[in-house]
Amino acid sequence: MNPKSSGSVLVAILAIIALLAYLVTRFVDEAVDDLKYRTLFNQSPEIRAYAYSMLELSLATIHEVALIDGGKLYAPEQGWVDPLNYAQERPPNGYSVTIDITDESTHLPINLIDESTLNRILEDTFDIDFGTTRELSSTLADWIDSNENQRLNGAESEDYLDEDPPYRAANGPLQSLNELRLIKVWQ
Repeated sequence: MNPKSSGSVLVAILAIIALLAYLVTRFVDEAVDDLKYRTLFNQSPEIRAYAYSMLELSLATIHEVALIDGGKLYAPEQGWVDPLNYAQERPPNGYSVTIDITDESTHLPINLIDESTLNRILEDTFDIDFGTTRELSSTLADWIDSNENQRLNGAESEDYLDEDPPYRAANGPLQSLNELRLIKVWQ
């Protein structure tokens, strides 16, 4: 056998091995990605059932505490904030459970608050000056109201169309507190 031809055969075999190694590596990577994607949606029915049972436990705890205290929930100290402890429930081995219940009654109903009350809160609680307070309350009121009529210190869609990128006033209730960043003066 000619030494040149055996060298070229060796190079060809090495090239084929390198190509096969690359293809196998790509296949394994894609299979792993596909498996990760499928596990997102194919959770064990036992895990889902346990999660729903913890939701039921939470609701039952809140209901029981309300019944004990005359239908009222006053504060987390009543025991409803930690349903697992209240019901003396311990997760089985291999499970970890976190339940977060937030007392919404302590939150400010910003979509429903009138301008004068908001002005008073901003001035008294946050020590914001008179002029800025009026701008904040007027721009918020213009953002929430259903019309395009601009208040004295407010802003409507016409003012937001100059932004980059341009957008319109919601003319409806805030969907999240992050939306405040879109409102002039609140930015």
